[in-house]
Amino acid sequence: MGMSADAAGRWVEDWLSPPRFAIYLNAADHDRRTARGGYAWSTAGAAASQDDLADLEVGRRHAYDRALTAASPEGHPHWVFAPQACFPPRSQRAANEE
Repeated sequence: MGMSADAAGRWVEDWLSPPRFAIYLNAADHDRRTARGGYAWSTAGAAASQDDLADLEVGRRHAYDRALTAASPEGHPHWVFAPQACFPPRSQRAANEE
């Protein structure tokens, strides 16, 4: 005996959770196939934005490196190997000191 299309798609609630899938079901007027497509579209958009965020992070990291390298004193090793050249140690007073 075959399973109905609706019953066959019940695994989605186990996978996403009923409250999460309900958001997509409500948006799709309770059409399960459309709701699953909406979830797939949403995750594809999230994945695409992660790629953009990764590019931004790499660009920011390289900009920091260029700025710190330019600010390092002449003749010092790269700032990664001599961080005190750009980031002098800070003294901190212990909470029990006066």
